[in-house]
Amino acid sequence: MSLIFISIEDKNMLLGVCLGTNDLLAAAEFYDKVLGTLGMVRTMEADNEVGYGPAGGASCFWILTLTISNRQPGAMAPR
Repeated sequence: MSLIFISIEDKNMLLGVCLGTNDLLAAAEFYDKVLGTLGMVRTMEADNEVGYGPAGGASCFWILTLTISNRQPGAMAPR
């Protein structure tokens, strides 16, 4: 998990959250339902990520797939 912060006038604020997954389609289906209960919708989609936020607003929660050094999808670094 990654937290994205922005600093404005020496005050740090949470801008968003990123979560990694090995199965973007399954994760997107799950978060469609979970985040929908909070009034959030898909705000962007790309080959390796899906963003969520309030309807008509900016993304503040992302799920994404990562590629590790052996070019295999993964959310954990190799040992």
